[in-house]
Amino acid sequence: APPASTERAALSASTPGVRASIWPIELEQRADEQSDASLGWRRRFGNLCPHYMHRQPDISTTMRRILVEWLIELYEELQLPVEVLIRGVHYVDRFLSVEAVDKEALQLVGAVALMLSSNHFCKLPMQDGEPMPGERSLTTAEDIVYWTDGTYSIDEVLRMEAQLLHGFSPTDFCSSLDHLSRFCAAVPLPDVTVSIALELLVLSTREYELLRLHPRFLAACCLHAAVRNSPSEPGCSCWNDAMSACCGYPEEVLAAHLESDLRFLHEYNLSCRSIASGSRSKSIQVMLML
Repeated sequence: APPASTERAALSASTPGVRASIWPIELEQRADEQSDASLGWRRRFGNLCPHYMHRQPDISTTMRRILVEWLIELYEELQLPVEVLIRGVHYVDRFLSVEAVDKEALQLVGAVALMLSSNHFCKLPMQDGEPMPGERSLTTAEDIVYWTDGTYSIDEVLRMEAQLLHGFSPTDFCSSLDHLSRFCAAVPLPDVTVSIALELLVLSTREYELLRLHPRFLAACCLHAAVRNSPSEPGCSCWNDAMSACCGYPEEVLAAHLESDLRFLHEYNLSCRSIASGSRSKSIQVMLML
């Protein structure tokens, strides 16, 4: 694994405007501790090239966006955890960064990636009070055939599953949701703020250009946008030094990247569910101002 200084420089280069000197210190410390193992490097990047589209002669960023929007629809329909969606999209991007894919097979890549993520995170039995699963889930090859309207055969699904599983573990990287969870655990925030930040992470999965941002930095940007737009009581919706400390980035850096990288969210009418409620209904409505 590369030394921490090399990793920090690479991560800073992938996030324009963030100097190596302000990169979170604990990132360097953890990388030093893991320098004798592959986790240090692979856990940061997950073996994902953020500029892989030039290697894909048959697909485009627009096709990727359409695929991710379909995966989000499946995520909503099947009431999957957010972690399943975020990691499923990561599996898609990781596979596309190393394998050229025909446009006819792109939906299959997405469906199998979401199935693998779902099988890894959703194996607990139903608990008391939880709704029973619907007629279909996303755990088998037969389910993928169903959700893709018979576009692919079971044999094609199984072959794609074998390709996706080759050479990587489902837990070999730290997702943006992992970082957001740590931020929210370190600094108490209103439920509505966390709910907005979570929905912003979901929306960010559609944007190919955001792959160049480190997951920690993306989580910090989404949290900063959520704090600025949270309809909370006065005094709870202002970014402060404690939040900058737990995220590891100055407010001016986050604000600058909101203006450039997340500009597509400006004046966006956001609807999201409350994390404090067991309901999937989107009860929180806010127009984002960046």
